[in-house]
Amino acid sequence: MTVNHLPRPRPGAFIQMPARTTTGVPELDHVLEGGLRVPSATLLHGPPFTGKSMLARRFILAGLKQDMPALVLLTDRTAAEARREFQRLDPEYGNYESEGLIYFVDAFSEFIGAVESSSRVEYVNSPSDLKALGLALHGAQRKVAGQGGSYRLLIDSVSTLIAHTDVQATFRFLQVALGRVHASSGVAALLLDSGMHAGTEVEWVKHLVDGAIEFRPDQEKNYLRVDADCTSGTRGWLEYEFDQRTLDVTGSLAARRIR
Repeated sequence: MTVNHLPRPRPGAFIQMPARTTTGVPELDHVLEGGLRVPSATLLHGPPFTGKSMLARRFILAGLKQDMPALVLLTDRTAAEARREFQRLDPEYGNYESEGLIYFVDAFSEFIGAVESSSRVEYVNSPSDLKALGLALHGAQRKVAGQGGSYRLLIDSVSTLIAHTDVQATFRFLQVALGRVHASSGVAALLLDSGMHAGTEVEWVKHLVDGAIEFRPDQEKNYLRVDADCTSGTRGWLEYEFDQRTLDVTGSLAARRIR
């Protein structure tokens, strides 16, 4: 199958950056007044199994569809697992790898003894080795930023970094990593399972990002809320639905209520 991609600019060429870029979920883009700001970092936080990971995967795949390079930092799942999941969600995923559009920094596979040889993956021995993780991430960021234009970074997950080190060490690590994102006009998403942390730890991480999307289950329904300065519009709770393939915002923004 032939896949047509937009021509990639020469490294170093002047590029007009968009003010906002898609999350991969059109309804959420509307809530965000066009998508995520460029550059920016957004925290996706809430209890486990509430759709955060699905939004994060859609965020990466949406960028790849626009020839925007992607970098995924993994701390609690293997690169092989992540690649299979991307392939399941998008049959064209293999083409993105072939074109050199996606890289992984994997701090979990060596930790459990499950390394697989791949030119797309940089392995780090443990999520607790923040020095090695920082060096690997920096090298990968230079690769994707050097392709010209913006890029996307997914950190999956902050919770594991805190569990293996502490919140202060994780804060310092993220401060450097996200500083590079802003300096190179990137867009980052960070996953955090809020139930694993005290409220103060979540607030520590929030100090590093430009905005947050909070996920909350309520009986048989799920709600999300855009927080901080992601948007100037309503910040009320909006109902959403998700499954193994997608996530859709179903709440009515115009009416400022959940329908």
